[in-house]
Amino acid sequence: MREELLELIEKFDMVNRAYEKFWENYDRFLSEEREIAGKNGLYDRNSI
Repeated sequence: MREELLELIEKFDMVNRAYEKFWENYDRFLSEEREIAGKNGLYDRNSI
């Protein structure tokens, strides 16, 4: 079972896709929720 899961992770490049989607959502949050982000000290990707 473990090997099958590892194969799927590799086949669909899940790790890199997860990072890409995280940054897409983080960038969207920064642009759409500037006030909330600013209150939490989040201004750009280097803020976290």
